[in-house]
Amino acid sequence: MAYAQSNRPLLETIAQIAGIWIFSDFGYYLLSSTFAPGASYSTHPIALSLYYFVWVLLLSVLYAEFYDRSELSTYRLSTSVSIISLGALALTYIFYIFPVLPTIYWSPGSVPPAELFRATGWYFLPKSIEILLQQLLIVAFVQAFAVHHFSLRAIQYWCAGLFGGIHVLMIFDGGGVPYVTFFAASAATAGFIFPYLLLKVRNGFLYSYFLHWGFYALILVLLRFALG
Repeated sequence: MAYAQSNRPLLETIAQIAGIWIFSDFGYYLLSSTFAPGASYSTHPIALSLYYFVWVLLLSVLYAEFYDRSELSTYRLSTSVSIISLGALALTYIFYIFPVLPTIYWSPGSVPPAELFRATGWYFLPKSIEILLQQLLIVAFVQAFAVHHFSLRAIQYWCAGLFGGIHVLMIFDGGGVPYVTFFAASAATAGFIFPYLLLKVRNGFLYSYFLHWGFYALILVLLRFALG
């Protein structure tokens, strides 16, 4: 970096974060289309996980200053306890709860799109890394506003707008307007919560991450009971 991220004009930083988010999303669509029609997290989990992991590594360098400010690398006993507890809940869901959920019967023209309909246990590997990527982008976004002395409420509104708006890209998943509207509205709501967790709560990044992860776990439960 030529100079610290905190010294960049705010609009430049926000444009950069939004650009990375959009580019990484379109990269996913391009990469998945190179495998086969209908390729998904469940059918090509390793390749898509590696794709998102490369982006995570890039962010860890590009926004290292913001992550230091968020104390993401700071060790606390409570952090270890939270990781073990929340990780155990996630693994219990993947290996013991998800496999016994009703099977979804669907047609290719149905919405939500096949990505969620076809989800297997493997779905959660690339999805978990994608969520990590998005959470790291949100941390950088929140810290970019924080170093410019924006109030928490202002940051919440901006984050809700970005996180909700970026989910409009889900239209490329093949979902209809109700599907995209639901996820965009849910993301906007979560975007209002994330800054509070990240700025005001100890180990807030973990809670923000697992709240994000848990949303998709819950959606899959509801889909399978509703359409199974």
